[in-house]
Amino acid sequence: MSEPSDQWSWDGVNQPRTGTGGAPGQGQAAGPQPETQWQGQPTYGQQPPQWQGQPTYGQQLAMTGGPSPTPYGAFSYRPGIIALRPLGFGEFFDGAFRSIQHNPQVMFGLSLLVAVVLGALEAALFGSVIGDVLALDPESTAIPTGVLGTIMGGSIVTGIVSMLATIVLNGLLVTSVAQSVLGRRVSIGAVWTEAKGQLWRLVGLSLLLSAIQVAVIALAILLFVLLGAGAFAAGAQSDSLWVMILLGFLVAVGTGVLISFFYVRLGLSSPALMMERIGVTASVRRSWNLTGGYFWRNLGVIAVASIVTGAISGVASMPIGMVTSGVMTLGNQFLWLAGVLSVLLSALLSALVTPFLAAVTALLYVDIRMRKEGLDVELIRAVGDTL
Repeated sequence: MSEPSDQWSWDGVNQPRTGTGGAPGQGQAAGPQPETQWQGQPTYGQQPPQWQGQPTYGQQLAMTGGPSPTPYGAFSYRPGIIALRPLGFGEFFDGAFRSIQHNPQVMFGLSLLVAVVLGALEAALFGSVIGDVLALDPESTAIPTGVLGTIMGGSIVTGIVSMLATIVLNGLLVTSVAQSVLGRRVSIGAVWTEAKGQLWRLVGLSLLLSAIQVAVIALAILLFVLLGAGAFAAGAQSDSLWVMILLGFLVAVGTGVLISFFYVRLGLSSPALMMERIGVTASVRRSWNLTGGYFWRNLGVIAVASIVTGAISGVASMPIGMVTSGVMTLGNQFLWLAGVLSVLLSALLSALVTPFLAAVTALLYVDIRMRKEGLDVELIRAVGDTL
């Protein structure tokens, strides 16, 4: 990895650091004061330092960047949203909510801005054909070619723009979470400056991961066709419907398991690419190596995070639909108001869900590196250098 480009960058955090510290870098505001808790026995890599005599507080800070552990237990040093030690299961979700609270300007504000812009783009593209659709004969199933072309073209444009915007947004959110771990609150401009060099690589990574999913699905469809053809060739025509249903179920389950496997094993590619400034293929290999031995734990965290966000989205979607439907019943002249309300409420929901998932993924990356590579020690030293 390269040397850090500025004081709040994660670049080079695992390399020996020089200097005597100082004030936070440009674009960085001082974070909350570290809180220290004592609990449990020392973990591997956190053995008490050996001193000749009783160390002073300044000696403790110089060695660890925070209060030193005692022979009676390991310290839990928290300069930011999480303690700099391997995390417990519930701490991923607590840390994700803390990341939004710690830097709402980036985590919530930027997500809301992107969601509103995407919603406005969608409304602009489809608003021109709403009147044409309402004017259609209810008894006719034919849709004019011009209207159909506008709908299809608008769907393609909004899909591409939405995909690119979501990829860039997640890269910016991961960068913000990385700084919140160290207690550093940074502006949108500073996050953009730090992350922009990796964004095209992030797009390439997302396309590669999507291609892997498409390949798995294509292979599943091919397997289903081959097995179905084999069943018919074996003389199972009399029970063809049940055979196809059973084959379809088995292939669908197998496909879901395989996609989930790759999703978990490669799910840390994006944080690795953004935080370590590496390439696309290197980030894929990095994620595969990091997640080895932690598959089920990561799967559990991702599953719970997905269930939480799914439940929030499901519950919130009901009042959004009720409000917009109620406004639409007032007459066609209020369709614009229904569209505006739908865009704003949906954007608000997206601004709550998207940062949470991005933060959980980033914290999974940090946790595994603390467990496997002693990143907690390096982060404590990084915080100590800025005291």
